[in-house]
Amino acid sequence: MKAIFSRLTLATLLPVLASCTNYYKSPSNDPTTHAVITNNIVVMGVARHETYRVYAVDGRPIDYFWIVVPPKKFFLTPGPHRIVVEASQCGVAKPPYYKNEFTVNVMVRAGGWYQPKGYVEGDNFVVWIEDKESGRDVSGKVRQRMTPVVQGSPAPLLPPPVML
Repeated sequence: MKAIFSRLTLATLLPVLASCTNYYKSPSNDPTTHAVITNNIVVMGVARHETYRVYAVDGRPIDYFWIVVPPKKFFLTPGPHRIVVEASQCGVAKPPYYKNEFTVNVMVRAGGWYQPKGYVEGDNFVVWIEDKESGRDVSGKVRQRMTPVVQGSPAPLLPPPVML
């Protein structure tokens, strides 16, 4: 009974704590004066898919907490940025769910469209940011061993980081 009460209390406080987080805010919605970065989902048949999504920009997380459908694009000011990309893979052919975070540095230009790209090579994710117009790698490839997410365990009920 005590465990149920503590989980209900935490579930009630979670939205309050999440509202204090300093999320990334797009500076503008004008793709001619700002760069645009989009998420990437790679579907490999019915049984498997990989996702490469923008998790944070310049140390500020993207606000995925309050929305059901993630935004398809984010706007960035021209210049250097530090982007955290979350790579994940799941499917029937490879039952464990894998998820890693990668930090890449990228220089973006006004009017440019960018997208996180990646692939699985053996037991490693390889991730980079690509200029969608030219197909050029603008961040350099980062390689990391795939980390399995434990199946069957309850999701952690930790609040997002809070800016003091």
